[in-house]
Amino acid sequence: FVKPVSTLSASLPLGIKMALSRGKWYGFVANREGGLLRLEFGSDPNSTPQTIDLGNLNLLRGPTEIALIQENGNWFGLVGNYYGSNLVRLTFGTDLANLPIAEDLGNFGGWSQIYGVDVVKDGVNTRALVTSFVNNSVSLVDFKTSITNNPTSADVMTYVNPLISSPIKVKLQLQNANWFALVTSFGNDALVRISFGAVLFYTRSFSIVSS
Repeated sequence: FVKPVSTLSASLPLGIKMALSRGKWYGFVANREGGLLRLEFGSDPNSTPQTIDLGNLNLLRGPTEIALIQENGNWFGLVGNYYGSNLVRLTFGTDLANLPIAEDLGNFGGWSQIYGVDVVKDGVNTRALVTSFVNNSVSLVDFKTSITNNPTSADVMTYVNPLISSPIKVKLQLQNANWFALVTSFGNDALVRISFGAVLFYTRSFSIVSS
């Protein structure tokens, strides 16, 4: 069953995430030619949401994706900027209904045109995956034990593989104690799987899932 739930005031909405915070559902839309939109669904994700335009928070320059993670009861967002090719960390506090504080983490991975960002807990460590459209690369970023840490270039491992061309979106997943990522590869119309093994940053292999 498909139904329209909202008409977005966004000219190029590229990324969306949903999460449940304090019994209420929220969606966040990254609008590349604008800023960040928050969809407020209330207690029922099937309801028609109220759309709140959070704007660019002074640091968002062409946001293309937002990843959400909760740590020690607090919510954080990691946003990739298309213009500037940098990462921005959003701190919401204990409730996604709050107006987040934005911090520029910079471009410490040599990225050019970030399109995809995902963030996960890998044991006690927090790690993110970032796609660079121009560089044909996917980078793992190690935040170590907390998303509140500020990574440097030493905390980045970048992968370049012939199967990946102009990568767009990325998703990290743990299954059967092994990590893998799915990457949409725009340049060759392919869906690429990266297999890491039991721990991110170690064993990895690349394969075409669909093309």
